[in-house]
Amino acid sequence: MKQYRNKLAVAAAAALAMPGAAAAGVYTAPAKDSTGKVIILDPLSFIKIDDLSFGGYVIPSSGSGTVTVDAGTGSVALSGTVTQMPQFTPSRGRMMGAGTPSQPVSVDAVLPDKLYLNGNLSSPTWINVTLNLDRVANVNGLYDYNVGADKVFDVFVGGDVTISAGMNPGIYSNEYTVTATYQ
Repeated sequence: MKQYRNKLAVAAAAALAMPGAAAAGVYTAPAKDSTGKVIILDPLSFIKIDDLSFGGYVIPSSGSGTVTVDAGTGSVALSGTVTQMPQFTPSRGRMMGAGTPSQPVSVDAVLPDKLYLNGNLSSPTWINVTLNLDRVANVNGLYDYNVGADKVFDVFVGGDVTISAGMNPGIYSNEYTVTATYQ
């Protein structure tokens, strides 16, 4: 049995310059750098691909509203009196693992129930959050996954957060831990 915690992605970035040949009477734009990346997984690895983001919202003048990011589909639903700022797109969290096709994987998740202003866990300013994975927990409180025929599996995280009138503005955040144990 091997156990892996969520690790940073191994990424290779290559700078790609766009050379241009200058000719008489021809303008050549300055070269611009760009990057490329690749995700490389070894068998029995588990990495974070995307963070969960509820997006950005304007505090309502009265009442409250709830933002729901569906872990299974990634769809976003708003209810109540929240106004979304389109510059901040909500998205579900995603981890990816690799292994032998059809290999069972047991996933454990430590999901917080609060988001703290500016991520300061000792701050007295926080809001409630309900987080969940894209599967239903088994009787042991773990989540059952299987490695696909393509030798990978995904774990998605979503949840609900309520934004209320009178709350302090700022970025509210916290961390969650997802652990994969390969059988």
